[in-house]
Amino acid sequence: MKGRHKKGFTLAELLIIVAIIGVLVAISIPIFQKNLEKSRETVDIHTMRAAASLGQQFYYEGVTGKQSALKAGMQWYTASGGDGADGSNAFAIYIADKGVFSKYNYDGSIDDGLKPYGKGASLDGGVVLYGINGELAYNPKLDYRKAVCQVSIFPNGPQKRVEVAWKVLQTGNTRPFIGGNNPPKLTYYLN
Repeated sequence: MKGRHKKGFTLAELLIIVAIIGVLVAISIPIFQKNLEKSRETVDIHTMRAAASLGQQFYYEGVTGKQSALKAGMQWYTASGGDGADGSNAFAIYIADKGVFSKYNYDGSIDDGLKPYGKGASLDGGVVLYGINGELAYNPKLDYRKAVCQVSIFPNGPQKRVEVAWKVLQTGNTRPFIGGNNPPKLTYYLN
């Protein structure tokens, strides 16, 4: 009888294959995570632009003062010079999945079943949006996962504008900006 050759891999060959697969996985995971973060950051930037567009629409439809802001369901901030002063503004939280603003509430609750919708974590996918004068409108090194967009309409003064910035969604009358006292914000100037 002739000897039969066994077909298959030896243990050493299998270990080499497993090691190669392990190296490939170790190399590909960071690349995958960066691409995933890049897509999250892109979603956040598109959300900011949609919110700013809605703010522009409200301005051109007549949200230019305290009464019109309240009638539109927005809150109003009065600057030190009065309602007509530069710095006075209408503001509201943008509800991304509905494409509308949250109705004003003065008791500090969170209405409309609003949940945080920011996607970007602090992993830095490399998507950067610059605004006016080279300032960051979106900083990919900040964590936006517990945040929502606040839109502010500044209808008075020499620089009428819409600003969009991310705020931490929490109950209470204070919702801090993502990025602290000088948050990244998207600004559109109005005619």
